[in-house]
Amino acid sequence: MRKVYLFILFWGIASAIFNFNTLTAQELIDEIKIDDTRTHAFNLSGPLNDSVSFHLLVNQITATGDYESQIYFYDDKRIKQLKVYEGSEIPNYVTFHVNEKILTVVGQNSRGIVVNDIDFETGKVETREFSMKLKNIFSLHNASVLVGEKLNNSTFLAIVKNSQDIRRMLINPKSKEEKKFLNEFEGDNMEFVNDKQHIEVGPIKDFKGYLYKDKIYILTENVKTNLLKIYSIDNNGGVKLKYLPASKYSEAEQVNTFLKDGLLFVFSLQDHIAQLNLYDFDTYELTKTIVYPKDQYGPVNALVFDGKTVNKDFEAKRFHSNFRYKVGSIYAPRAYVAVNKTAEGSYLLKIGHVDAKTYKGSTGHNFWWQFPVFELNHNFSSGSTQGFFNPYNAAYGLFYNAMASEKRKGSYFTVHLDPQFEHLDKPLTPEYVSFDLDVYKDTYKSQIKLKDYFFIPQGRQIKLINLEEDKKVYRLYKMKAL
Repeated sequence: MRKVYLFILFWGIASAIFNFNTLTAQELIDEIKIDDTRTHAFNLSGPLNDSVSFHLLVNQITATGDYESQIYFYDDKRIKQLKVYEGSEIPNYVTFHVNEKILTVVGQNSRGIVVNDIDFETGKVETREFSMKLKNIFSLHNASVLVGEKLNNSTFLAIVKNSQDIRRMLINPKSKEEKKFLNEFEGDNMEFVNDKQHIEVGPIKDFKGYLYKDKIYILTENVKTNLLKIYSIDNNGGVKLKYLPASKYSEAEQVNTFLKDGLLFVFSLQDHIAQLNLYDFDTYELTKTIVYPKDQYGPVNALVFDGKTVNKDFEAKRFHSNFRYKVGSIYAPRAYVAVNKTAEGSYLLKIGHVDAKTYKGSTGHNFWWQFPVFELNHNFSSGSTQGFFNPYNAAYGLFYNAMASEKRKGSYFTVHLDPQFEHLDKPLTPEYVSFDLDVYKDTYKSQIKLKDYFFIPQGRQIKLINLEEDKKVYRLYKMKAL
């Protein structure tokens, strides 16, 4: 019994120390008070770069009923405050991206799409509108791909870089296959990959989109033929199709891909062997092949099996068998490839599988869609207005099943390659830091009542903006990355 009491005492002291350290790790940067003549509507925040964050606050003017948007920029202190909008229609912001010093915020109103460019250095705000009934959005680091309502059988796409660089294209399908492919832009079986962030799990949807050298590429795999289909869409809306072999074998059980800085990584798993091919994406030439036979395992840096590290005493054949789907099984393994890089140009590969039935993650959805305030904003602003795109329906794909079992952590292995694609048997530090929102929520919810909040990852630090004291003040904190 004495041991039990000592354990409880030790646990209490440890918890107190942890909570104290967590609390003292917070540094209040500033307070943004809401004037008595204004009523809080919503807020949206995000990273401009590794030091500067932006905070877009929308309030309603009590006297007139109009809405106004003010944007604040912060590093360790307030840098700039600008007015972005004032009008009778509540602003409906749906995505953002950054090109150097220009923050581009894309929204929609009753007339169509609104593109706001905010120059962080000069404070200049430029706005441009164009007609489009929005059906879907794919958000990348420096651009947004907008999908409009179909015109007859034609697909309407727009690539938005900024208010002066908007490429609109009307794509007319020339075959049944093209028509079927273009329909995927409006569905939930396509994701665009934003690789200017840490990728923990690679894309598992059937259609994977990339914006490479200002051209849209869509990749999909066929396990029966062990072939890749690579669709490209030029600036005039022309569609081309290229085939590549996933491996030298005729059929595969699992195939998946990842495009990183002009290098296409293709993982193919057969009954007796697994193969990783690296293609030069500009020439489609095979650059490197790494083979993983059933009776041996290498090269690898780490092995994780059912959520547990098992680098020692591991039978390679168990990993092969664990990819297979068994009839009646509650677990449906789906292979993925995730590729991150170091600042020096080395590659960190993670190859494994997740449960296709429960995994709802995405590599390219907008940063805002992780946060409840974005859902509330769009439910409120979109309401019953017909023709308005509600991105939270798409954002649902961001979330894991909270009750997922240990099994559903899946299995994976990691491989480190130098810039010449030779194996590196040493730890590497990825260029971008991994960010898990749930970790921050669970850590800080006991110290701060989170309301209309955003955690903003910026390199090795995190900022938190939170609405406090009966919706009358925002507090902005700086905290250490967990």
